[in-house]
Amino acid sequence: MTHPIHAPKPRHGFTLLELSIALAIIGLLVGGIAGLRTYMRNATITTMMNESKLLISAFQQFQTRYNSPAGDFCSTATICGTSATQTANTVWPTANNGDGNGLIRAAASSFDRERYYAFQHLALGGFIQGRYTGDVNGTGGATIGTNVQGSTMEKVAFLFDHPDAQDGFVSGDALYFDGQYGNILRIAGLNDNATTIPNQAFLTGKQALNLDEKYDDSMPGTGNIVTPKTSALTACTSSATAYTTTTDDKTCYLFVRMQ
Repeated sequence: MTHPIHAPKPRHGFTLLELSIALAIIGLLVGGIAGLRTYMRNATITTMMNESKLLISAFQQFQTRYNSPAGDFCSTATICGTSATQTANTVWPTANNGDGNGLIRAAASSFDRERYYAFQHLALGGFIQGRYTGDVNGTGGATIGTNVQGSTMEKVAFLFDHPDAQDGFVSGDALYFDGQYGNILRIAGLNDNATTIPNQAFLTGKQALNLDEKYDDSMPGTGNIVTPKTSALTACTSSATAYTTTTDDKTCYLFVRMQ
């Protein structure tokens, strides 16, 4: 008995409708992943700002308790006056002493290490967690978890600082926009094995602007949240009143005025 020979069924390619649906699904997946990344990045930036608020609160509470900024806690009666009844080193025998002038002194000062003493004092006083050496690493470097506190944002560190203007008014500085400054909190990227203080850009201009709009006045050179001067970070701002938002490169880091 012979069997009829059946011709093979013709194969059909995808229809335009099927291709359109497949492309739409792929687009949704790609867009969803990109959106998730943006959401996670924004959430991390928000967490970083909350961490900075906690640090500033700890700094202010320390000043209320000891009548001196953390890091600047006076060293001796010779420097701080005869009214200095306690010093950092008498409160905590392992602590380093500042100069008691009310400022977290920056690089131009002989007490530039007060920037690192601050974390040591805050930790010893129980205002923040961790143990900090108060020492400068290498030729002036900061190390997260050793002498400065890090953020949940990878390779981003906090540092207490001051423009080093004795009266607090800055004019014509290479780093700071003109204006009145007290002690500040620097928030910046920090490379591994750094030999400097945190000074790396970690935000895009758009992210810095969004953050400034949310928490301050949206201006890079005024208010409580500011960036380095245009000449210091040329790609971050075009002036004291405008962020540069035409690139997705990381171009900005921040200063937060605490006082």
